[in-house]
Amino acid sequence: MGRMETDVAAAAATSIEFLGDEALAERVLTHIGDGTTDRAAGSWREPVDNYRDPDRFSCEVELLRRLPVPLCPSVALSDRGSYVAIDAAGRPLVAVRDRDGVVRVFKNACRHRGTAVADGCGQAPSLVCPYHGWVYHLDGTLRHVPHRDGFDTLDERDAGLVEVPSVEVGGFVVVDQDGGSDLSQVTLPRTPVLDTPVFVGRTESTVDANWKVFVESFLEGYHIKSTHRETFFPFGYDNVNVVEHVGPHTRVTFPFRRIEKLRDRPASERRLGGYVTRAVNLFPNVIVAEL
Repeated sequence: MGRMETDVAAAAATSIEFLGDEALAERVLTHIGDGTTDRAAGSWREPVDNYRDPDRFSCEVELLRRLPVPLCPSVALSDRGSYVAIDAAGRPLVAVRDRDGVVRVFKNACRHRGTAVADGCGQAPSLVCPYHGWVYHLDGTLRHVPHRDGFDTLDERDAGLVEVPSVEVGGFVVVDQDGGSDLSQVTLPRTPVLDTPVFVGRTESTVDANWKVFVESFLEGYHIKSTHRETFFPFGYDNVNVVEHVGPHTRVTFPFRRIEKLRDRPASERRLGGYVTRAVNLFPNVIVAEL
């Protein structure tokens, strides 16, 4: 295990949480009143090669497979038999809640010819390969093989879907694709939007951009006025944000102008719902937006 992985694993085991509404509201209102924002201790110049080097990208993909990474919210698997198929770091996975209520994650590939056994999200009593009709129980074990007599060397006990280590924590299903982490030690900072979640649906889109550039757009409010001139900026502020760090995770808070209504309220009565947007960045590549 390298130094970076050791540091991340140690940080992930902490129980430190992000600021509560009272302290966060005070930070935001102070910035607005003083015309300031959270800043780093100094400037940093990122080498262009860190975005363009194919060897570095390969290392990043390897890291995404080697560390515990949130795969999907638990609410997406609220019922027994519900499933979500996701490509994660270039590998097709499917998360399923089985009949015992346990979430399991498998490689989304039939053991016969590798065809995906699930697509999108939904609910089903079993996972069925659409190519040759092999059927798997929700716990991944092989249930049925059409024309079984044609597979004289098949041992059903060794032909189930390949499971990927996973755990439910903090409202997420977390996976470790390479199986080298102690998932029992994984914790995530509390994300209030997941306290009483409702799963509406799932959409998927492909963005033709460097993944780091895409993620970075949620890490600062310096672009608000120029990029969101007619949408967010009329209701918010340009370059006013609070940045918090919890282990390897961060949260960036972007206030709306109506937060000024809270200035004269007692600190204990300041509730930020509807007054800010919070972008929770779960290391290394998951973003939860809270309004």
